[in-house]
Amino acid sequence: MTDCQLYVFSPRITDPDAFAPILKELMETRKVACFCLRVDGDDPALLARATKLLCPIAQKNDCAFLIDSTPDIALELGTDGVHLDADDYSVKDLRKQYGDDLIIGVNCHDSVHQAIDAGECGADYVFFGPMAQSENYPSMPPIDDNMPRWWAKLTEVPCVIGGGITEENIDHFLSLGTEFLCLSLALFTPSGLNFKILDKFDTIPHSA
Repeated sequence: MTDCQLYVFSPRITDPDAFAPILKELMETRKVACFCLRVDGDDPALLARATKLLCPIAQKNDCAFLIDSTPDIALELGTDGVHLDADDYSVKDLRKQYGDDLIIGVNCHDSVHQAIDAGECGADYVFFGPMAQSENYPSMPPIDDNMPRWWAKLTEVPCVIGGGITEENIDHFLSLGTEFLCLSLALFTPSGLNFKILDKFDTIPHSA
């Protein structure tokens, strides 16, 4: 097994009730450090309903529950934090406003400058990606592997890598030495969870 921790982005949720048993199975079979919820479209009611249903499932299993939304909504809905794009927010201003009440993760894509700035201003983690061609980032070319490898060796701010990670390339990306690896599209299949890719991560021990 790897020392790299598992971070999970949800697919774009349209039906929280249908997704709940999938999340429950994931949480009860693998150690997931962080789960980030995304819903389909800009629908506050859907986001609130999905969070109310799914957040307790994650938190019950010692998994941080984040949303891909705004900090005020993250607090209002009782989540652990928020995943933001570096171009959209000032981490320094957010820390002044919210203190340490929220986990703040920052997607820096391929920018070391943005990552350094986010880390210095109090981001809890920085995200680099896509690592390979990805449907989540159709207009973005894959980033240079050396960037997260360098970051993980020389800085203390945790690094998440993701985007385009599959069964075929996951071993390579696990070898980069980052603290977290993010799974999304390759994890959730029409028939359920992809356990071939999950087998790279620690299982949850169960008593007899």
